[in-house]
Amino acid sequence: MNRTYLRRKLSIAECVEIEALLASAGFPIVEEEEEASEQGSGNTDGGRRKYRYLSEVEERELGRRIQLSLQLPEDTAGLDAAYVARVRADADKARATFVAGNLRYVEMLARRRGQKKHLSLEDLVQEGVIGLMRATDLYDPERGFRFKTYATWWIEQRIRRAIADGDRLVRLPVHLQEKMTRIRRAEARLTLANGKTPTSDELATAIGMEPERLMKLLWRVQATDCIEGDAPIGEDTTLLALAADPSKSAFDMVSYRELQERFSEILMTLTPREERVLRMRFGIGLDRDHTLESVGQEYSVTRERIRQIEAKALGKLRHFVRSTRLRGFLDS
Repeated sequence: MNRTYLRRKLSIAECVEIEALLASAGFPIVEEEEEASEQGSGNTDGGRRKYRYLSEVEERELGRRIQLSLQLPEDTAGLDAAYVARVRADADKARATFVAGNLRYVEMLARRRGQKKHLSLEDLVQEGVIGLMRATDLYDPERGFRFKTYATWWIEQRIRRAIADGDRLVRLPVHLQEKMTRIRRAEARLTLANGKTPTSDELATAIGMEPERLMKLLWRVQATDCIEGDAPIGEDTTLLALAADPSKSAFDMVSYRELQERFSEILMTLTPREERVLRMRFGIGLDRDHTLESVGQEYSVTRERIRQIEAKALGKLRHFVRSTRLRGFLDS
């Protein structure tokens, strides 16, 4: 029945109405046999091949089940409970079959990245599976392309971000990671073409960026490449041993408390949305800070829009700091 619903592009309300009419006429709905999940896995070749890739027909049927479940409204109080439960169960089984049928492909993509300093192969596979699960909800089987073609981008994106975050002590924002990737590729291309390392002007021209802005970006990124805390300094000491004592004096604690009170007053000069965005981004009064993506999901806007709101709010704070006594706290 689900297959028929999707092919005819029926709404959830129409599907429920059809099933109610069939039931009242004495034609109960019998659930389909879950052949796809059984076909998607199985031991062959003496156990060496636990899962096989799904066929195009299987991918479309599984994708249709997931798409039908995504059409369910958040509030299903007015819908038949048995129908809703069946649609959601079918979608969960379809997702599990998609994941099981593409695990070997995720592992193959992870192996291409090689061994990383802070990430094992299992870590990369786990990140790839997260991307694969994301792709199952966004895959539209009616567009005509295979699921693997669509899922590859999501899998590799998740693996790339995990490597970029794990290989650095200081995490770079995603947009800076993408810019650095463009810069490195352009540098490699110019080096290969000219037989020498390109100058900053040549590199800036190649990527369409002003030389001063490029140098500033490179300096900021290189400044985050901190050395390890246990790195040796001299013969009998380490960098961590030279770090300042983290314990605060009574004077520092009083000053910090007063600074917090002043800062809360400053945040009240912002709009409610700007204040909330800053609190979430920097973890002010919360248990942790939030990424641009998570804040954007809460407000149903893009990451770029949250970045604009954050920049505008910080600009207001800078102007306020310059014109108040709070600057004395920050200078000290």
